[in-house]
Amino acid sequence: MRFEAGEEMGPMKKNHIRILSLILMFQTLCVLGYGTEWFVSVDGKVGNPGTQAAPWDISSALLGHNGDVKPGDTIWLLEGTYVYPDRISGGGFAFHLEGTPEAPIEVRPYDHARVTLDGGLGTKDAPKHVRIYELEALVSENLIQPPTNPNDGSNPGGFNLPLGGIGFQQGRDLRLINCVIHHNTGGGIGFSSYVS
Repeated sequence: MRFEAGEEMGPMKKNHIRILSLILMFQTLCVLGYGTEWFVSVDGKVGNPGTQAAPWDISSALLGHNGDVKPGDTIWLLEGTYVYPDRISGGGFAFHLEGTPEAPIEVRPYDHARVTLDGGLGTKDAPKHVRIYELEALVSENLIQPPTNPNDGSNPGGFNLPLGGIGFQQGRDLRLINCVIHHNTGGGIGFSSYVS
């Protein structure tokens, strides 16, 4: 199709332009893509398909569920309190997800539900390009009885409880958005020098 300056387009030429525009828009959407939506619940199972009707468990989902979680995907956490099983020590649920700058991975409550991580959250290896939205992190034992410890220092140990909070020990382009962090044994939010 060729147009001269000032030439009026006829109906056939307009239709060709509309069709070409739709094809280009469709190709752009296919290239950019929309990621897969995965679902997690308090009683989810690692062997489930990760659908809303049959969700995954939180531990395997936050570690990418054996490579199923890809850049651009969203992990939806269904309402509830996810209890980190090691109540003696530890840094909470580990996460290692790898998005890209153009397609970060999102972890967020489904439909703005209340999602609590009892025991906290921490990085494993070096996650990249991850957005974590609207999660609550705490250590439930601290709601009943504040921890006491005879040791001094900013991280004295010896509490025999999970640290709680959200700790980024390593990784790149990790973002916390509208999270609530309280009643933790260790720090609230921690970023080490290995996070960029």
